[in-house]
Amino acid sequence: MTPSRSAAFIGFVLSLVAGCDSSRSDSDSQLPWAEVLEEAPDPKVVTDAQLRAAISATGFPWRVRDRRSKIEMLLVPPGSYKRGASPGDTEADDDESPAHEVQITKAFYLGRYEVMESEWKRVKDNVDAPIALGVPQAEVSHDDIVGWLSLAPGLRLPTEGEWEYACRAGTTGARYGDLDAIAVCSSNSGGLVARVGTKRANALGLHDMLGNVWEWCSDWYGEEWCSDGSGEYETLRSGVRDPQGPASGYYRVLRGGSFADRDRRCRASSRNYGWPAPRYYGPGFRVSRTP
Repeated sequence: MTPSRSAAFIGFVLSLVAGCDSSRSDSDSQLPWAEVLEEAPDPKVVTDAQLRAAISATGFPWRVRDRRSKIEMLLVPPGSYKRGASPGDTEADDDESPAHEVQITKAFYLGRYEVMESEWKRVKDNVDAPIALGVPQAEVSHDDIVGWLSLAPGLRLPTEGEWEYACRAGTTGARYGDLDAIAVCSSNSGGLVARVGTKRANALGLHDMLGNVWEWCSDWYGEEWCSDGSGEYETLRSGVRDPQGPASGYYRVLRGGSFADRDRRCRASSRNYGWPAPRYYGPGFRVSRTP
């Protein structure tokens, strides 16, 4: 199916392109922490011309590899989107409402794939593991990831706002494509986690944003069921720039659904949460980096 595109998103992107300084020199866009794989977005991967223009307008290379971890990352341009339950989404839970406008004001890099076992081992054990697509590192706690990230300076977890923005990639529906084509979930996984990249990517070229393994985000989870109306999304209903989530909490946010989940969990706005310390069955993660 062809996902609908957000007019607000496109308008925001066009304003960014128009206002960008096209005189940025090649030397300005060099990233000492990265190996540049491709400067300009590949039209076969980023099929939307306006998204390609927004990426190019940032002045940063599109596709890079982090030198320390060897993780491949793609640039996500700044923009705006409607965060929360999509229009007409009857599967949405209470903690996905009310939908609200979010602006992501700075470009960021995001892992093209979920962090794989080989990449986890390369950083954790400081070994030169081969670069090849494999299964994601799963059953890691949020605290495990924080320790791992300390060994790879500059890498971080995406915020929940960044995660949903990157997942949607300009679309406004519950999913960015036909579920079976884009996600490894309970209806097609055979009960097993899959090698990353086996399903179709979204419009930014990011694979497995839905399904395969749940992905930890940096945010504390905001409790939406508060009877006094103080839930996180309720307080943000008028819109927000670069949300960071609550200042504290009991749980950390998980996004995206997994190979073991029913279809309804594999949606762009679906939210989950867990204690930071325990190692639950299934969760993994994807890394982000600010240029």
